[in-house]
Amino acid sequence: MSKAKRECLCISYSSLSEAQIAWLNRYNLITEIGQKGLDAEYIEIQVNGMQAFPRFRMNSTTEYTYQKVLEMIGNADCVATITAMETDTCLLINDKGSPDRIIWTPAQYQGLNWRWLWRDTMDDYERMIQGLRQESKLDNFTYRMRRVDGSLAEYTADYQLIPNFLGVPARLAYNREWRLIEPARVRQ
Repeated sequence: MSKAKRECLCISYSSLSEAQIAWLNRYNLITEIGQKGLDAEYIEIQVNGMQAFPRFRMNSTTEYTYQKVLEMIGNADCVATITAMETDTCLLINDKGSPDRIIWTPAQYQGLNWRWLWRDTMDDYERMIQGLRQESKLDNFTYRMRRVDGSLAEYTADYQLIPNFLGVPARLAYNREWRLIEPARVRQ
């Protein structure tokens, strides 16, 4: 028996047309619509009877087109990454990092599962995920993470939830500062 693929649909309710809302209602896909604050709106959708993704707060006035996200990453003055929320897969990284900081080339990071690098600091990872679920944005978030060479570093980054990037919810990270905590172990 094959396991149904879990799809993510995370959209702004105000961006839906009446026909789209009718279609979602027809198939009982909308499980919850909520409002928190004056302009924060979220929608929770089920696909194949499963919750599509944990509920995220979104600002309904902000639209993130593919082109806008690419411009945000390209115009950043620091290392910026886009990561799929559900799989923690690196979808895109800009070229603003020096070799001593990012070690690999940006292209080598695409497809990397970042969760593997969080393996020794899952408490920091859980704080980041929880913060994004509650606020959809984190400023000056400090965390520790392994680097691809095995060293441990501390980073300070700004995170922003992107409701739909290439069809999946993603997080945009602007990695502003970093410092090495523990060098990589040399294998003999």
